[in-house]
Amino acid sequence: MLPETFQERYDLLKQKLTQLSTSLDAGEIAGGELSAEIARLQSFFNQQVLSLPFSQLTATDFARTKSYNTELHKQLRLLATDAMFLGSAKQAVTVERRKGQLHDRLATLVRYCDVVLNSSPE
Repeated sequence: MLPETFQERYDLLKQKLTQLSTSLDAGEIAGGELSAEIARLQSFFNQQVLSLPFSQLTATDFARTKSYNTELHKQLRLLATDAMFLGSAKQAVTVERRKGQLHDRLATLVRYCDVVLNSSPE
């Protein structure tokens, strides 16, 4: 099991991702605001998660967490790209497809957080 500090940070990241998904569903966030929120998520991940003292983890937890951090980082960058594509979509069908891609990406990020939090290998 991960130390409490790790658990808190990954749980907070998960909450922020879930909140973004909910806001997107409710139509409360769009355009530049969406891009700004994703930038804040990336900043939180870089400053609060990647700065954790990973040397405190066991070798197995370190390797697994490092692997998921790499995937989280990649998916957050792709989320920003998805938001950019959503912002440039003109047709309603394209907008809905792009929103679906954002939701899928957010769901993937939440699953990665769950795996790290549950410390059970997939």
